[in-house]
Amino acid sequence: DVEIGTAVNPEISESVRINVYKSLLQTYLGAKDMEQFNVYLAKARKEFPGDIDLINMELQGYLDDEKYAEALGILETAIEKDPTNSIYYYVKGFIYQINMKDGDQALLAYQEVINLLDANEERTEDQTKNLFEAWYMSGVVWYDRGKKALDEMGQLGMSSADQKKYKKLDGEKSEYFNKSLPYFERAHALNDQDVETVKALWEVYRQKGEYEKVTEMKSKLDALTGQ
Repeated sequence: DVEIGTAVNPEISESVRINVYKSLLQTYLGAKDMEQFNVYLAKARKEFPGDIDLINMELQGYLDDEKYAEALGILETAIEKDPTNSIYYYVKGFIYQINMKDGDQALLAYQEVINLLDANEERTEDQTKNLFEAWYMSGVVWYDRGKKALDEMGQLGMSSADQKKYKKLDGEKSEYFNKSLPYFERAHALNDQDVETVKALWEVYRQKGEYEKVTEMKSKLDALTGQ
């Protein structure tokens, strides 16, 4: 192993020193040697706490290691350093939604992406993709809630208590699917070739009883999937 102490002596400039750290860290990360990666990352972050590349490496290390609480912590540091970088908010939302099962926090993070990018007519291709994902995944948060209510409805019987619960769930289902719709429609406007968005729109329109839209989405889906 290369030792940072021998590779970088006190007389070498900061720019060289930090680049040696980064090279070592990339090597350890590529080799999935997380023990050495974490050792040298801690040294590098202590010496250069504000370097965004090192912050990103720490974030990637946590994601690779599935340490999502730690990833959320370093994301806050990244956002403080680079508050207009939409990818940080998207990753934050994705972790909350998929890994932490916290849809409310996910929606807040995705909204930050939308706030940053939706009115920006000069956004890059990557930013447009990021914006699409934020709209789509926001829709998924509400869609999944509607689907959960629908599944629970299907498990109820005919007793008075079950029918009372059915009515309550039916209202929740409609509310959640209604809330998902504008997100999916906006995502579809950004990328009308995405199959999953069309599938989601087809199901939401079906739940709402908008059968003309259902037919439209079915035709689009058949065209996209070659059916």
